[in-house]
Parts: sequence; C-alpha cells; structure tokens
Amino acid sequence: MLPAPVFTKRSRGISHASSSILRQRSRATNFAVLLVCVLLSFSLLLNIQLWYNETGDPVNHVAQNAALRPQPHSITSTLPGRVEAKGLVIVAGHAIWKGCLPERRLDNSDWLLEEYQKGTRSITAFFSHIVKGAELVLQDDDNLLVFSGGHTRAQSTTSEGESYLRLAMESNLFHNAFSSFERATSEDYSLDSYQNVLFSIARFHELTGTYPRHITVVGFEMKRRRFEELHIRALRWPRERFTYIGIDEQGDTSAQYQGETENGYTPFTNDLYGCHGSLLQKRARRNPFNRFHPYHISSPELIDLFDWCPIDKVSIFPGNLPWDH
Repeated sequence: MLPAPVFTKRSRGISHASSSILRQRSRATNFAVLLVCVLLSFSLLLNIQLWYNETGDPVNHVAQNAALRPQPHSITSTLPGRVEAKGLVIVAGHAIWKGCLPERRLDNSDWLLEEYQKGTRSITAFFSHIVKGAELVLQDDDNLLVFSGGHTRAQSTTSEGESYLRLAMESNLFHNAFSSFERATSEDYSLDSYQNVLFSIARFHELTGTYPRHITVVGFEMKRRRFEELHIRALRWPRERFTYIGIDEQGDTSAQYQGETENGYTPFTNDLYGCHGSLLQKRARRNPFNRFHPYHISSPELIDLFDWCPIDKVSIFPGNLPWDH
C-alpha cells in the first residue's frame, strides 16, 4: 500500500500560481483566436464585395472602369485634333464603289453588287443617299457626315463607307476641289443597319470627343420602320433627337418592301441586337477579312452596349448610356 501524498503550503502555492498563469495564457489565446476570426471575416466580406462588383453588376462595371482609364499616349499622340460637331448624319452603305471616274458611277462594272442590286435603279438610289448626306453637312456647320459600312466583300479590300466617301469626293460634292473635307468621314466596321447607327455614334466620338446631340440617317424609305421602331429603341436613343430621311429606288418597289419585311424588319424584331441566329450568321458572312472594330478603346462608355446580347433576344439594354442625360 502506497503512502498518501504529502502536501505542503509551498507546493499548494506553486500549484495555484501555475493555474493562474495557465488561465491568463488561455484568455490571451482565446482573444488572439477571436481577433483572427474578426480579421478573416472582414477579409471575406471585402472579397465578396469585390467579387460582386466584378460579377454582380455586369451592365456597368466594365464601362465605368474603362471610362476612368485614359487612352494610351501611343494613340493620342498621333491624333491631329478634334472636329467640332453636334449633329451626326449617317449614310448607310449597301455596296462598294470600286471605280475611279465619277461620271461612270451608274455602270454596274464599277460596283460590287448583290445579284438583286444589279441594274441602274439601286445604284441611282445609292448615289442619291450620298448626295443628300453631303447636302445636309454643307447646310449645317454643326453636322458631321459619316458614311458607314464595313469591308463586306471578299473581292475588294476597301469598305462600303470608304468607297461612298471616295465617290462623294471624286464627284466634288463638298465643293472643295477634291481635297479632304474635315466634316465627312467613313466608318469601316459595321456589318448591318444596327451597327451602322451604333458604330457611327462611336466614330463620331472618336473625331469629336463627345457624343452627338442629334442623329439623322439617310437610307431607303422602306427601312424607315427598322430604324425608327427597332434600332433607336435598342439603343435607347431619344426619339425627338432622331430624323430619318428615306429615298427609295424609282419605279415599282413592292418586291423590295416585301423583302425588307422578311429579311430585315421581322428578323430584327425577334432579335433586337442582331446577335443570334440568322442575323449573326449574316454578320459573319459580311466579314471575309476577320476584322473587328476599335471602339472598345475609343468609346469605353459603350463597352457594355457593344457586348449586350440578351438570351431572350429582345430585352432592352439596362445600363447607363452617355445620351441618358
């Protein structure tokens, strides 16, 4: 049988002191753990907020960040200066003029045309659009004229917009002896009528540093509804600040109006931004050189609108736009 342990006052004092030290260390450890938990929680909340700003508000965050980022000096240093303008006049391209002599502008051989465009009726209408655009920009010093249309034909390395501008200059429509005219330019990337408007707005911004106060589109009368009822609504452009001037071909145009309903108005009614199905495929067919526009850089406020492609095909872009105010 083992003897009972012997306790002394000294041993009991040491035990009590050790216990007190251990309790103090325990409280310190608990406080440290609590502090770490608080810091981790704060860090977690901060990361959630950052993640939400990047993914939870997809409509505005990219444009806001891009708008705050200045354009590279390597780009801005090569720009000669801004053009003063308030109104945007758009002439939408429909073909490519490849000629050199303006007096031969009605010759089919000087144009790259679709089969249904061949003959003089379509070409006459094209030139009428060009003339009207030139008249509008000459009538008002606050207007900037943009001939809009991309590199849509594999048989030519020029764009619809550039060829229209060249024909206007060769025909001396600006009354300036064939030299360059500051308030007329081309937009060389659009692949359909919706992009004619959107990309021309971006081109206006490249030249002026601002966005237009008013837009005038010159095109076929048969396309009026497509622009006024669909494209302007998709862009949320104020109706009171938009004018459409329609000039059709001469003669019977009933077949053209039916074709517009079937191939233009109805498809865009069902696919407002042209980014699905047949309209998207048409854009791809009209881009034989794999080109893409530069407006993400020059018009960063429109980045989210450029990329807006609703799943249901018809939801209106909900984000902020420069012309909202």
